[in-house]
Amino acid sequence: MNDDTTNRPMADGGFTLVELLVALVVLTVGILSLGLVAGGINQQVKASDISVERSASLRAAVEEIRATPFEDLASGSVTIDAYAVSWTITASASSYKEVEIVTIGPGMAPGLDGGTRRLLATVADTFVYRLLARPSTQM
Repeated sequence: MNDDTTNRPMADGGFTLVELLVALVVLTVGILSLGLVAGGINQQVKASDISVERSASLRAAVEEIRATPFEDLASGSVTIDAYAVSWTITASASSYKEVEIVTIGPGMAPGLDGGTRRLLATVADTFVYRLLARPSTQM
């Protein structure tokens, strides 16, 4: 009776070809996953930067509107960074004015499926701002 296990040489502690291939597949999947995550993070940072810029342009327009005397407030427009900001008076009374502010510029918009947002060069956002008249201090 000849036993094949006794005639084999002892392993030198190296890896087999199958173990090496499995390790390469696991490493490749890990590296590709990191690449996808990095791309997603980059997109989120860019979207955040655009949102901050749009908010800053809106805030600058509101500050300009608030700096205008209540009686002199009228429709107008201004360009702030990459955004065209315009405003119109939509309602007016002796004690308040309702101002519709439209910002047009780079921004995030819903995708075709409604869920995935995508970066577009021109997106219009509309905001409504109510400005109250200051009480008269004259006696």
